[in-house]
This record gives sequence, structure tokens and C-alpha cells, in this order.
Amino acid sequence: MAKLAEQLQQVVEHRASPETVKAVREEAGKAVGKAKPGFKADLKYSSKELNLQTPIRFGKISANEVQKKMVIRHYHQNISGGEVFNKPSPYHWGWYKGDGTEVQANEVVHYQVFPGTDKEHVQVQPFTRTKVLEIKKLLPATALSEFLIESQYEVWAEDGSQLIGFAEYLSKKDSMAVTKFSFGRGFKESYALLYPLFQNGKFLLVMALTRMKISYQHWMDVKAATPMKQMGSVPVSVLEEI
Repeated sequence: MAKLAEQLQQVVEHRASPETVKAVREEAGKAVGKAKPGFKADLKYSSKELNLQTPIRFGKISANEVQKKMVIRHYHQNISGGEVFNKPSPYHWGWYKGDGTEVQANEVVHYQVFPGTDKEHVQVQPFTRTKVLEIKKLLPATALSEFLIESQYEVWAEDGSQLIGFAEYLSKKDSMAVTKFSFGRGFKESYALLYPLFQNGKFLLVMALTRMKISYQHWMDVKAATPMKQMGSVPVSVLEEI
């Protein structure tokens, strides 16, 4: 147990070897396999037509196979050799050797690890901050529910005279616009889904960031469902509110 705790600490601090990362994943998988998935709660509904109370479980929606691809390890080396780590100091974030010596950013080489492929280690560069949202394609607006949204942002302009044309165009085609987006200074890139909202003679665009589609994992057998019984209405209280 102490060994696993030490390995987890290495993973958190981004100083674990590929072998250690693999071992931690295997142990975590064993632990998950022993427990029933999801949180417990009761689902309750009451109306004139139906009274219902049943135990349920709920869990975070994720796309497991895509999530595995997202957990791609990056490691960083000083050009003179030796792995370095991106850590905070009392003054700023920087690149440091294991002994605490700071290394300049232009002296760091970045690699992305693709285990089990012909190119396991590929030299890469951090994404730059997206400054031009160049639309790549349109998708039906109803497709928004197919994506796991990680965050949302309002999009507006000081002069909306041109943006209104784009918003009305999307609304008329019942579509949302798709592009790629990154805040830069790292290795995270997302799809940006833009769609318009209109209210009380005003409008704006919403930019929803996502990296994956939703994958539902706990489908239930309709044939196994217990037929619901319609119940009589509960008595209506005649007491005044106090």
C-alpha cells in the first residue's frame, strides 16, 4: 500500500516513469472493479397520475475509450539531457530539474508518448493561444447534446453589427459552428462549438468547449423493467401556510 501511495505521488508530480504509470493504472483498475459503479440516491416523483420512489445509482458521464486516448503522457527534457518538470515557485511557474535547478523554457524539449505505436515518443510543441476562431464546419444544433461539455463562454463584440448576421445565419440553418481552440501554454486542445441565443431583442453566442462525445455505459433492459402501477392521488392539505 505504501508503494502504491509513493507511485501515485510520482504520477501527480509528473515524475513517474512509463512503467510506474502503467502499474498505477492497473492497480486503480483492480480497485474500481471491486466496487459497484456510481453513487446511491432515491428517485422520487409524485403527481395525480403517478407516485414513484425507487433507488438509483448515478455516475459521471464520460467516453471511456476516448478518455484513454486523452490521457497521453508528456515528458520534458533539458536539451543537455535529463528530465525536467513544470512546477510553481514563489514567483512564477517554471521548468526545474530534479535537484531544483531552474531551466529556461527555450532549453526544454517536449515529447508526447504514444504507447504501443510505431512512434512511441514524438517531439511536440505546446499549443499557442487561439486568436482566430476560424470555423471549420457546421453541425446540426441538436448535436450539441452528443458532446461532453467541459466549459462554456459567452461570445460578444463591442460592435455586434456583423456578429448578428452570423448569429441569424446559424439560427436560420438550425446549426452550430465548429472550430478548434486552445488557451495555449500547454498541451490541451478542445473543439469549440458556437451557437446563438436570442432574448428580449438581444443576442449573444455561446462557445462550448469539448474534447469528446458522450458514451453512455449503463443501458437497462426494457424487458426487465417492472411495470409501474398507477396510484391514487395523495390527500391535498387544507392547512394554511404558516
